[in-house]
Amino acid sequence: MKMRLLGVATVLVATGVSAAPTLQRKAAVRYDVAGLAPLPFVRGSVGRESTWMLLDTGASTHVATAAVTRRGGVKTVAGGDNIEDHASATLASTRAEAAQVSLDGWGKLPQGQLLVIEQNEASLASKANVGVFLSPQRLEEGRSVVLDLRIGELRTAADEMEIMRTLATRARDPLLRGVRVCSGVFVAQARVEGQTADLLIDTGATRSTIYETTEAGRLLGPRTTKSNLMSETPSGKLQSRTYHGAQIEVGDFQVKTDVEVFSGGPPADCKTDGVLGFPALRSCVLVFGPRRGQLRARC
Repeated sequence: MKMRLLGVATVLVATGVSAAPTLQRKAAVRYDVAGLAPLPFVRGSVGRESTWMLLDTGASTHVATAAVTRRGGVKTVAGGDNIEDHASATLASTRAEAAQVSLDGWGKLPQGQLLVIEQNEASLASKANVGVFLSPQRLEEGRSVVLDLRIGELRTAADEMEIMRTLATRARDPLLRGVRVCSGVFVAQARVEGQTADLLIDTGATRSTIYETTEAGRLLGPRTTKSNLMSETPSGKLQSRTYHGAQIEVGDFQVKTDVEVFSGGPPADCKTDGVLGFPALRSCVLVFGPRRGQLRARC
């Protein structure tokens, strides 16, 4: 079975929320982990080992590094699963119990699967002690999860009224139309400098990206400059060029942001043109429904 890490997308439309338990889970989101570009992180532990965890909507499952599981004393077993990263490289993995992962202020994850991969110990993420990639859309079963990037908070929603109040505080509702579900993640129909493009909604990406082999990539390519961004994946570094100040439109939402044009093309199992990264999503609140494949958002 192949999972996706930092990866590829999902149909998205929201329905009602089932009755939630009275206990609300909540965790503070930080954007200032030393040495890394601003991304949404929470603090937590794997077994007895404290670590940073990246909130990564581009991941279809929870993933931990082998180093943090070893330090935390967490037992792993062979699983036969493969994970595909942003470089379209396939990584072998083992498995551990997800309930061994705990978020500060939130508590333990429900019992389930935690994939474990080897990661380069010399990478910036390893040096900053980032040991887990969390899939926010898989944090709870039967309850809605709110990732409010504007105020820096991850929480479960008490009820539908709370969700409606949260969404009403945002000016625009960009992601309710033209979104599809693919391999456990969300893909939105967008326009990049006027060119139609399907973009993965990826809070774990330091910038929005486009594959150079797509129509949008061919449009942007001649106007790119040498990138000053170091892009890392678990399988290594990515080469790219930058298009500065690209106009991206998703529904009624519009944002100007730098776009990285990468060599290569999209994964074969889920065709996308690129990624809508964290800087473009920084003003958004994302609400993941009680059943998988549900998402509401406002920015």
